Amino acid sequence: ELFDEIVEGEEEASDQEEAEWHPSAQQLASLRALVQLALAWSVGGSLDAGSRPKFDSVLRETEMGCRGVTAADGEKLTPQQQALEMSAALPLSADAWTWRYELRKARWTRWLSEADKCVIAQATPYFDITVPTIDTVRVDTLLTILFSRHKPVLLCGPTGTGKTITTE
Repeated sequence: ELFDEIVEGEEEASDQEEAEWHPSAQQLASLRALVQLALAWSVGGSLDAGSRPKFDSVLRETEMGCRGVTAADGEKLTPQQQALEMSAALPLSADAWTWRYELRKARWTRWLSEADKCVIAQATPYFDITVPTIDTVRVDTLLTILFSRHKPVLLCGPTGTGKTITTE
């Protein structure tokens, strides 16, 4: 259901039957990117810090092996289609969990690129300080999406991990 909430509002599928649907190269590239993102978070999301680099390598090797050399109709990919495929590939500069795929813009961006610059006034009480980290930005983004659609959310975690501050 979370996936539905993230992509809600994107292009609706046409009323044509599935057999008649001919996805564009951009749609196929975006679908590939979303599958990578789903694999990273569904299969690799519960891994510990030591296992994530191994899974990241496997994910990237699998993605490289799945890159099409032919289009859906069996023809060789055009240079434009090849460029779209490359844009859908996870960027190499950081692991899979550092990135999010912006479907509307058809591109990968870092989670922290959305974070506000952290400026803390000297008079700010210690318990009112929130420093944006990759984890807080991810959770805040997902909560914003779910709350805007009036979906129930349950936050779990040990004491002191920012559950209350995140929801305020």
